[in-house]
Amino acid sequence: MAYWPVFAQAWRHDTVTDKKLKGISLSNDKTYERQRLADKVPLATPYSMDIAPTTFCNLKCIFCAHSSDYPEYRKIFGKTLNTELALKAVDDIRKFPDKLKALHFCGLGEPLIHKDIAKMIKYAKEADISEKIDISTNGVLLTKNVADDLIDSGVDFIRISLNGLSREDFLEYTGTEVDFEKYVKNLKYLYENRKKTKIYLKIFDFMVSSPQKKKMFFRTFEPICDVISIEYYNECFLGTKGRDRLKSTNLNHRGENSSTAKCCSQPFFRLLILVDGEVAPCAEPRFPFSCGNIRDTSVVDIWNGDILTNFRLRMLDGMKQVNEVCASCLSVKINCYSDDNIDSEVDRLKNYYIREVSK
Repeated sequence: MAYWPVFAQAWRHDTVTDKKLKGISLSNDKTYERQRLADKVPLATPYSMDIAPTTFCNLKCIFCAHSSDYPEYRKIFGKTLNTELALKAVDDIRKFPDKLKALHFCGLGEPLIHKDIAKMIKYAKEADISEKIDISTNGVLLTKNVADDLIDSGVDFIRISLNGLSREDFLEYTGTEVDFEKYVKNLKYLYENRKKTKIYLKIFDFMVSSPQKKKMFFRTFEPICDVISIEYYNECFLGTKGRDRLKSTNLNHRGENSSTAKCCSQPFFRLLILVDGEVAPCAEPRFPFSCGNIRDTSVVDIWNGDILTNFRLRMLDGMKQVNEVCASCLSVKINCYSDDNIDSEVDRLKNYYIREVSK
């Protein structure tokens, strides 16, 4: 699995440059101008959608749900999205009045495990449903053939979550032996043959905690990517192997204080299509709530449907009023930024959604 990245929230940025960032967060770059979500909701088209290709993973990172002993996580692992269902989702998305700002192929699994991942991305690109399409990967399964297929798919961004600077680091942080020299060689091939695709490489701060490791990180990887960053670690999964040794900051990936918003804004701007076709309003893997299933309902109807509308109404009373999972949510800390806060618009939005329900 590639850890949930700051760029997953970059869907409201207007421009992208080749600038390499030697900072903590991609979004601190002033070329990325985000719009204030409160000024835009309600949305006729979601800004962002995730398609989860699989919940299988080739690593067991100590900060990830795949290393967790939490029983609710185990229920969702070991599944793969049917390719035809993924293509059906793309066809559904075409029916929105506007393009998405970003479509992400990511989730609680390693997307490169899916044999048709490049086919799904290419289909989405040719359908022209989103301003940007990206994939999150740990990069371990990259080969020349896989890299060529991804590049030929037309994917705009490949986000690579680096999990160490040596074979020993990978074993420590992921529980998996990785040939580090081969890993770097494959990343170099990807970069040198990328065409219009941008390569974004990132690592958690605790993996490069010394000045020497930071220097090695930039020296090794800056020449083979378009964007490079070090991100703050913030715990977002329960019961992981690293829970007792990793120090979670009170900062999101952008370096802001973690969200203290009353309302989680995710259901108002994004949807996630899970491996079984269920559609969720947020990225919290414990979440028991489904807005519908694309096997029998279109994505547009789910976005505008009564189930999600009523859920948004409950959310406007605050996360603690929705259910136990929302009340104890960890992922909101990294998935909601200051410009995503919609608390100031609660009354206006309540009136809007009450009218929608009464139609």
